[in-house]
Amino acid sequence: MRRITVLLLAILCAGAVWGQENTDKKKVAVYVTGGSDVNFNKVVGSKLAQAIINNGKYTAVERTEAILNMLRKEQVYQRSGNVDDRQIGKLGQELGVDFVCVAEIVEVFGEKYISARLIDAVLAEAVAFADVNGDISNMTSLVKMSAEVAGKLLGNANSSNNAAAPKERGKTIYIESEESLFGTSVNVVANKVKADLAASGCSFTDLIGNADFVLKMKVTTRLSDTQEGLVFCYADAAVELFDNYKQKVIYSDEFAQKGGSNSQEKAGRKAMGDAAVKITEKLKKWIE
Repeated sequence: MRRITVLLLAILCAGAVWGQENTDKKKVAVYVTGGSDVNFNKVVGSKLAQAIINNGKYTAVERTEAILNMLRKEQVYQRSGNVDDRQIGKLGQELGVDFVCVAEIVEVFGEKYISARLIDAVLAEAVAFADVNGDISNMTSLVKMSAEVAGKLLGNANSSNNAAAPKERGKTIYIESEESLFGTSVNVVANKVKADLAASGCSFTDLIGNADFVLKMKVTTRLSDTQEGLVFCYADAAVELFDNYKQKVIYSDEFAQKGGSNSQEKAGRKAMGDAAVKITEKLKKWIE
């Protein structure tokens, strides 16, 4: 009787350990796009999922059809024609996974090219990238390429520690900027603002519906005066920051920034650059 009790306890302990190890594994949903047909994508997705599972640190399942149905339901393709990482991250959360492996397949010079990225569902951003290319003429070559891209992808994720390390999530911004440097269209302010905000953890999107904030700027320049060989100009700026979640304007301002240099164009650019710095300083107080 004692031997039976000990055996049962051993089985229960082994089961508990296995359950804990399985729970600790990160969940990955695999989504494949761009292949020759639905069946081909499904096979590639299944083999990728299997390769990810073989890594030992993840559980994975092919969810291409499920994700496609979710995209169609939200009419993402009709709105934009493509899907960004933020949208994929959102779908990953709805599926209850930690990551989404997005694999895109194209044919180049008669060979298959597979590029894959691992998207953190919470951060809604890619934390690893990998690609492979070669001839896929049978199941053996398909399995080999799937294992290769999965190995590269997970190796990149593990080496950078992005798959396990928590990161602070930045804010996604859609920018509309109308800038005129004495009648010439430029992007002086927008480029400067984007660079400074990116350094503070913000990201940017070309899809207004996927943005946390919508930033609108209008900047024009005008001549002020000249002093001792220097030209001075004003950059007149109007700024508006719209919160997409609160559905209201949370910050707006209009101001004139003066700048000087040895030519009118340089003075105008100097004024616009200084205006960009001022805009960024103000925006950081509202984008938390």
